[in-house]
Amino acid sequence: MNRRLSLVGVLIPCSGLVCGCFAPGAAAQQEATSRVVEASLFKNGLGFVQREVEIRGAGNHIVKDLPVPAHGSFWIIPDSKGIAVKEAVASPSTRGESVAALTMLDLLKANVGRKVEVRTEKDGWFAATVEAIPEGDPRDLSSSPEAARQDYYWSPARAYRPPARDAAGGIPQAQFVLLRGQNGQVLALPPGEIKGIRTLGDDASKSASFQLRVSRNLPGASLRINTTGGEGRLRLLYLVWGLTWAPSYQMDVTDMNDASLHCKATLLNDVEDLSGSKINFITGYPNLAFAEVVDPLALVGDVSDFLQRLTNLGASSPARRRTPVVAQQMVTMNVANNDGGGRPRITAPEEGKTREDLFLYPQEDVTLARGERGYYPLFSKRVPCDDLYVWEVEDSLDEQSRWRYDPWYWYNRGEEPAFDQEEVWHSLRLENTGGIPWTTAPAMTIQEGKVLGQDTMFYTSPGAKTLLKITRSVDVKAEQSELEVERERNAKTVYSSRTFDLVTIKGELKIFNYKSKPIRLLVKKLLSGEVLDTSLKPTIEATTRGVWRVNPQQRLTWETPVEAGGKLYIAYRYKVYSPPR
Repeated sequence: MNRRLSLVGVLIPCSGLVCGCFAPGAAAQQEATSRVVEASLFKNGLGFVQREVEIRGAGNHIVKDLPVPAHGSFWIIPDSKGIAVKEAVASPSTRGESVAALTMLDLLKANVGRKVEVRTEKDGWFAATVEAIPEGDPRDLSSSPEAARQDYYWSPARAYRPPARDAAGGIPQAQFVLLRGQNGQVLALPPGEIKGIRTLGDDASKSASFQLRVSRNLPGASLRINTTGGEGRLRLLYLVWGLTWAPSYQMDVTDMNDASLHCKATLLNDVEDLSGSKINFITGYPNLAFAEVVDPLALVGDVSDFLQRLTNLGASSPARRRTPVVAQQMVTMNVANNDGGGRPRITAPEEGKTREDLFLYPQEDVTLARGERGYYPLFSKRVPCDDLYVWEVEDSLDEQSRWRYDPWYWYNRGEEPAFDQEEVWHSLRLENTGGIPWTTAPAMTIQEGKVLGQDTMFYTSPGAKTLLKITRSVDVKAEQSELEVERERNAKTVYSSRTFDLVTIKGELKIFNYKSKPIRLLVKKLLSGEVLDTSLKPTIEATTRGVWRVNPQQRLTWETPVEAGGKLYIAYRYKVYSPPR
């Protein structure tokens, strides 16, 4: 027995000597302080972050809670002279936290090394010290590889993971608990035999604990950066999901001669704590081909997952299916203040900055914690505004030259007739007199503090005009009718076998103004074929939708006033090739 103890005594110092000489982590390392100094946010959920890291000399510096960057976007850039990056190593990050002990096994684990009173059915209450509990906590908070692949952003709400499973698919349970009695005897009892635990003595703070200290792996990796040189700063640059913005507009038409447009940005932050940071709200549609591939330094998934994500890049990627209209984003930068009247004060708009095909609006000194949302006014400006009633009339023929107003057309398609295009919309025509475009965003129209309607403000270039719908008009009615007046059989043959008749159509558009005031009416009519004549001269614009059809397509536009209680008739004739009947 003595020989065995002496042998151990010899081995322990030797092992300590070996560890001290050859351990890979022997070099001194310190936790570095870092903060986000600037972030450029796109509207599609992505943010480009610049994080500043303070370096206190050469050696290893630990940066904790690294977010999950997109592949190829993570860079470490020296921001001070004389500093160079030798290497950077990502490792799993852990977090210790205290949680309430909810089960008997939790209570036993929370009191390892403590002296408490334990009750069993056989021996009743007796004093003992909880020596040890084997591995196999059913409330294991360590994230498995499968869970880590799905959880990019840690939050306290996600502190608990599903219980770990053993090889048989069940929850591993501790088989025994080691207790040391007052006489020094060590007992190994199954956890199920222990029915109660209570404090020992008058000072409960020195006895039993009801808080369980746990450690869990976090999805955010810890980054060990080895630098040479002296003190200074590094910049971490990366593209990350979960930091984005959403613009919106308010159009105030309380005075149509003094209409004003107000724009704001809502900042959505799910990944970074911002403190005094500069935020750039970016509009445009950037080409970020690898945005959906997680960078390997994030420690999300294994090699197979990384290669699979690279393989999956293609047409099926959601980033490639995003609607360009939604992605078009452009507003001017301006700080809007409120005057005593409660309405945003009109200010001279400060133009945003242009970076190639992208436009940005800087917002200084932004402080926003992870999980919070921020509201930031961008600009308020007067805009030329016309009050219109708009009627958009659909083409009578579809892309295959079939008549939409034929009852058999809808019957064969198995659909109900849809003629919503004949509704008249009360709308605003706005002109962008600024130097940069307006982005696509929701726009709410108000008058004297009351909402009139909300619709989409579409992308509008400088100098261009756009229509903003307010609401459907119930006092302006519209009707259209078309009659066939002539048909020339087999007038045209295409594709060597398909024949078409040449049909002459006479149509009429009727508008009735039941309002007690005059209105300005804008009528847009899509028409396939050749226009012969109209009773009121329109503006005719060819569309690209008719390039490959048998019949070319054009858009006829009329803009004219209609008196209070008045009506307007517009007659037209055109020829069109149609399948034989």
